Amino acid sequence: MVAALGESYDALTRRRENTMARNATCIHRWVLGEPGDAGIEAHCRRCGAQRTYPSGIEPPEDDQPAAVPDFTAVIEVEEVNLTELARELASSRGYALV
Repeated sequence: MVAALGESYDALTRRRENTMARNATCIHRWVLGEPGDAGIEAHCRRCGAQRTYPSGIEPPEDDQPAAVPDFTAVIEVEEVNLTELARELASSRGYALV
């Protein structure tokens, strides 16, 4: 926080405390800056709070590549006789199919 010209230390402290109180109750609306190596700087357009977002996806902590699911398994499907299934459903509800 930058002090205004001629602003006393007490006034700066009060302004800082007011800003902190607003930040605690603010539902932030972040305005993002340009991405950089250190991250993406952002500020809240409502209360002026500042933060830094990461500029990329963080690598896994163990530095191993992420596990890729195995989609090569073949799923076996049981053959279903739809006519027979419809008859069973109808009879379970008290109807008869002709």
